[in-house]
Amino acid sequence: MQLPKSLSEFFTQSHTRYRVFDLGRGLRKLDSETFRQFEDSELPYPYPLQQQAWLGILGWNSEEKAEQFIWFLKFPLDETGKLVPTARDSFLHGLLETLGSNIQAAREGGEFNDAMRESPFGFKPKESMMAGFHARALKALSQPASRYYDHARDYLDGKPGYDQWAFVGLQGFADVAARLDSDNNETRVLKALPQLPAPALSALCGFLENESLSTALSEAMLTRLQQELSAGEADLNVITALLRAFALSGPGLAAQAVEAALTSPLGTNIHLLAAIAARNWELLKDEAMAARFIEALAGNTLGHDAFAQVMGDLLAIPGMRAVLLAQLRSPDRSEALSAAVGHMFGQNF
Repeated sequence: MQLPKSLSEFFTQSHTRYRVFDLGRGLRKLDSETFRQFEDSELPYPYPLQQQAWLGILGWNSEEKAEQFIWFLKFPLDETGKLVPTARDSFLHGLLETLGSNIQAAREGGEFNDAMRESPFGFKPKESMMAGFHARALKALSQPASRYYDHARDYLDGKPGYDQWAFVGLQGFADVAARLDSDNNETRVLKALPQLPAPALSALCGFLENESLSTALSEAMLTRLQQELSAGEADLNVITALLRAFALSGPGLAAQAVEAALTSPLGTNIHLLAAIAARNWELLKDEAMAARFIEALAGNTLGHDAFAQVMGDLLAIPGMRAVLLAQLRSPDRSEALSAAVGHMFGQNF
């Protein structure tokens, strides 16, 4: 058998079924063809973050789903957003060496090695991302949700009282979000959404941002967001969580949410702007929305360095560069934006 030159080839040759998810800009599935084209340097990575591709890979035996593995990998990207192939090759070489040593260990009764344990390309996602990935993995494998699922559903029904949020595990909320189309869960979330206290709402939104949301649920979130924005003492954590939750909702309602945030007194808060850039960047392909966002970012609460960091990250996303540069070069840009642009690119930009 010819040695595989990519992870896609490795999975094919080993008869392993797999799913790949982006973990950098949320939890988004990458179809196998997109992943193959990325590995072959035919396409830039669609969701770059900090010049890296952050991947979660779920693999399982074609005949026995109980035999499964999960890899969390980050690979560097070049200046065009494409894979640096030597990084993938290095990981693949280490993987094949580990498999070879494990085969030898199986013959001789030795210890097995973990291919990910010392890999420089492995990373550990934060707790909420781990919970979301686990919920997606269980659903993908047609396995039952975790033992926290029923408790979370009872909580959203209001049975223990919404003030009892501290006893609901993150994994339970993750399972509900991953199964909005099952067990009447969307209706359950719609009922609870107006009443949830801030910590529970923020936790739930952290998983809703990974799901395609119905119009009804998006409208309910927009209503709650507008209420939070108009509150006497607005809770920034809740507002940013709600904004991020529009990541995969319909663009019309998401645009209304971002517009409401940008025109609020918190419109130049860097945490609010970072939430928009992280999860709602596709809305910035609209010239008018891009102009409002960039002007707000130019006046952000942390200054020019924060402007440069957020803009640099956005410019690296495929399909974003042209529309954003057009706004940065606009002859109608404000003095604040001109100063921010000069700091980032130089005064002659």
